[in-house]
Formats: sequence, C-alpha cells, structure tokens
Amino acid sequence: SALGPGKPHACLILFEAAYNDPKTTALTENVQLYTTAITAASALGDYERALELVARMRKVGVKPTVKTLTALMGACLACNKADLAIDVYLQIENSQEKVVDGLVLTLAVQAFCEQGNYHSAALILTQQRDGYQEMSGKELMSSYNMLFKSSLFATNFTVARSSFTELLQSGYIPSKDTFKGILQGLGIKRSREKDDEERHRNEDIAREKYDFLLFVIDSLRHRNLPCDAWIYLGVLLEGARIGGTRKLISSFLSKARTAKAQQKNAVAWSWEELTKLSPSQIREVVNEQVSLPSLYVPVNDRDYRQVLAAENAVSVIARRQRTPQAK
Repeated sequence: SALGPGKPHACLILFEAAYNDPKTTALTENVQLYTTAITAASALGDYERALELVARMRKVGVKPTVKTLTALMGACLACNKADLAIDVYLQIENSQEKVVDGLVLTLAVQAFCEQGNYHSAALILTQQRDGYQEMSGKELMSSYNMLFKSSLFATNFTVARSSFTELLQSGYIPSKDTFKGILQGLGIKRSREKDDEERHRNEDIAREKYDFLLFVIDSLRHRNLPCDAWIYLGVLLEGARIGGTRKLISSFLSKARTAKAQQKNAVAWSWEELTKLSPSQIREVVNEQVSLPSLYVPVNDRDYRQVLAAENAVSVIARRQRTPQAK
C-alpha cells in the first residue's frame, strides 16, 4: 500500500491528490488520514510540512490526537528542531486529556537532551521510577542511555552521576549500549592513538572524565555487578594518558583484575576515593599486605589483546616505583 510506513513520499502525494480533488476533499478530513500524512512528513524529515498539515487539519475542525502530535514531535526532532518538539510536548502535557504514552516521553527526553535541559529530561525518568508507568522498560533504558551520552558530552557530570545511581537503585542492569554511550559521551576512544583534539584538551575535564569512570566501576561493584570490559579499558587508557595519580590508580585496577583471591570487605576505600590521595598515600593504603577493592571484568577473546596492552601501559609506573625500594 502507498499509505504504508515504508512509502512516505507516495503517501503524501496520494493525500494531497485526494485533498485537492473536490470530489474527495471531504474524505481527507479525518484524524487518521491527517495523522498518516504527518507521520509520512516526519519520516521525510519535513517538519514544516508536518506543521502545515496540523494547522490545516485544525482549520477544518479536525482535532489532533496524541498520536498526531507524537508524529509532529518526531518530525521536529528529525530536523534538529528540539525547541519546537518541546513546544508540542507541552501542548500534550497541558491539554485537557493529558494523555501521554511511552513514545511521547521518550521523544520528550530526547528533545530536552538536545536542548541541553538535562534536569527536565532526568525529571521525566525520575517520575517514571516513582510510580508512573507510561514508559516500558526498553523505553526507559534507551532514554537513560540517551541522557548519559548527552549529559556527559556536555560535561554535566552531576546529572550523569545522579541518573546512573537512580538507574541502579531502580533495579535496572546497564547494558552494553549503556556503557558504549557513556564512553561516546566522554569522548574516550578504545585506542592509545593521539589526535589533534587530545593535544588541546582540558586536563581538568580529563580528570573529571576519569573519575566518572571510577564512579561507574564503584557503583557496579556495590550492586555486585561485573565491570564492563569497555569501561575498564577506557579507564586504563585514560589513566595512561593523564599520568600521575590516576595512572597509579589504573595500575592497581589492573592488579585487582588479575588478583587470584580477594578478601571481601577488606578495604573501606572506593576506587574514586583514591583520587583524593597523594601517590604516597595511595601506596600506603593499597600495598602488598592489603587487599584491593574487588574488581571482576569479564573479557572476551576479541577484547583480550587490547586489555592486555592497556594493562601493560599502566603497569610500567608500578614497576618503576618499586625499583628504588629494592636497593
């Protein structure tokens, strides 16, 4: 059928042909056909056409439904018009019906993230956690992932931290897409190759990014969840790039992963807390006689070589620091 979702251009041609034919104009004046046409305009990324169709249907007395306005939100987002998408969302929120569904809220989170209004995006997810059930588990996870990636890209670590904590407290388990989005948001590559962007990066922000990864590792450990191999690889590579205290911490992370036996609750320190200590204090806290914080990192064959290379990159400093003590 030309009105099918896979043929948006043909759908709009047929709709306009029927609308412009005096014999069939009246047949187009129903919410289903207008919604189909607006959905087609959304698929084509033509938000101006979608807005015009909504104005036209209102002019002839056809009231847009939530599905209609959802299609309009999609059209606005497809054209990077987050402000317009939020205006449409607020229309739905302020309507007498106030009928929203998971798709509307997912698009609203995306729009707020693109606008840089992370607190409003996070509020929607918090409300869903606190009793509202419009969003499915899949929609919630994808929206959290979107919020992590977007807020971290904007270096809004406060929102990213609170949202990640909330996700775990709600009983959700981060997926591979979650960790991939976190690394993309932080701009951390799974390679030691340097580029022009790295040479001019802000070192304070680099340390905050590293500390956020430690926060993720600590948060997973407190939930008895394994550390994702990509997150582990990312923190090692960043430690090697930054150097100093954080490279030393990365060397102990490597040691913790390869430790054959670890005493439970032997250390009260978290990994992130170690960043507040000097190198000498870290060596005092984490030494040969004291167990390291536990760290379980499942590594598959595909990632094993990269992980070993990253561990070697941070283990050099640990060997050099022990050499003077042997004299």
